[in-house]
Amino acid sequence: MTTAIDVTVQDPALVCLVTVFNSMLGKAQAAIEGYDTLREQLRHALGDQSCLGPLTDRLHSLSDNCLGSLDEGLRAAAEGDLTHEAVAVTTRLEATRGSEIGDWVTSSTRC
Repeated sequence: MTTAIDVTVQDPALVCLVTVFNSMLGKAQAAIEGYDTLREQLRHALGDQSCLGPLTDRLHSLSDNCLGSLDEGLRAAAEGDLTHEAVAVTTRLEATRGSEIGDWVTSSTRC
């Protein structure tokens, strides 16, 4: 799991960059926690007809590769190396038709 960067430098620009990274990291981690909760609800409601397996794979790729590459790039930039390129490798998800999420949301939210 990626952890926040401790601010140990005095350069205001680097402090700002680290602060932005830590904020983005916190938001990403909160989104992943929310996703996990929703994923379990949808998995229960939709069963094997959903795209949750490929979606889980993409989210792991996003976390392990894309966010890792961004983390490495920000660390390099903090050390003054602006040559490191952050590369997005996670592909889009093409969902197949199955049970409709809207049907589940509508039926589960009725009074």
